[in-house]
Amino acid sequence: MINLRIELIKEFKKIITDEKIKELFHLLNQGNYSIELTYTLGVQSSFKDISDSEVPFGFISLNKFIETREELILLRGREKAEIILSRIEIAEDISKISRYLDTLSTIGTFSGVEKLLRTFYKDFHKDMDQILEQEGRCADVCPYVYMKLNGIMVLGIDIEGENDVGETSVNIILEKLPIDSDLVKIADQGWFHKLDYNAQQLIKSGILIIEKCFSELGKESILDYSPLLVDFIKAVEVEINEHFRTFSGRILDTAKYLEKNLKYLEGDGKKDPNLKMVYDLAKSLNQYNVNWRTSGTKPLFILLKHFALGFDLGIIPNFKGYLPDDKLKILQKEIRVVDRIEQLGYDRNKIIHEILIESENEFLMYYNDLVLALKLLANLKI
Repeated sequence: MINLRIELIKEFKKIITDEKIKELFHLLNQGNYSIELTYTLGVQSSFKDISDSEVPFGFISLNKFIETREELILLRGREKAEIILSRIEIAEDISKISRYLDTLSTIGTFSGVEKLLRTFYKDFHKDMDQILEQEGRCADVCPYVYMKLNGIMVLGIDIEGENDVGETSVNIILEKLPIDSDLVKIADQGWFHKLDYNAQQLIKSGILIIEKCFSELGKESILDYSPLLVDFIKAVEVEINEHFRTFSGRILDTAKYLEKNLKYLEGDGKKDPNLKMVYDLAKSLNQYNVNWRTSGTKPLFILLKHFALGFDLGIIPNFKGYLPDDKLKILQKEIRVVDRIEQLGYDRNKIIHEILIESENEFLMYYNDLVLALKLLANLKI
């Protein structure tokens, strides 16, 4: 029996060299889209020896066939252009791509795929019918290839060649989009793999919660968006601890230097609240040493703005931040991001414990700030 996954990979690598695929690449590149490729065996049986779950085997994106999600994320991360589209624009693009794939199907572009599915069907019965008959069982398969974009089918390929047209109705596509397309899809970003495993899991959990709320409740029924931010806040806090672990020696040296030089403020810190805040964090770091852990997002901007960049510390002689030169250059370009992180630090407890976020725009503002914080922390990793 042929290895269907391997043969499908070979066939799609041939297909993307077809001159007619150039127009598909053009449509995909307009929104930096990726078509996900999966197949099912279509098992029809009363026993479960054969899996009937969807098996991924690649992506069509960036003018090429890409075999794994990891490779796709890395390649996307190298693309400098960030394309921001509205939901309606995305839905219209998906409709166009579905119609064009139907045209390609009609002229036989995917005939090799159909032939592979028929070969697998014949091989299955040739190899399995006698074995199953001896065991008193029977089974049938109906292998099928799905081509999906944002979770929406844009073409379905079967053994008969009577392929299913993907979704073309813009209104239906809008209903099916799995997550608000105004949100940055963090798991698809090139820097996502740099994050700690626990942070990645929290982000995935947060995305699932947003998808569930948006699809089952609808945005018009959401009275308070703040619970949707909790997992992303936790992910940032995981990354703050990772940042501390990475630079703990340097940070603790800086903390000792700062506590020593700012000690005079201990009883009169109100004269300069920024320096009092720096002093308090330095004192906490020195107290807990390598066992220090953040209790919120506020320490992040104190570390970055003051301990690393030296803001408000001109009065301290020979002060040098804790970041190595290459990482300091990255941070110096992101001072506006640090300012956004500062506001997030002040609002963190309010978001979790106090305020209602009734506005979708306010939710998006906080969400994007959290994304920026995660991206910056990822890029500061060694």
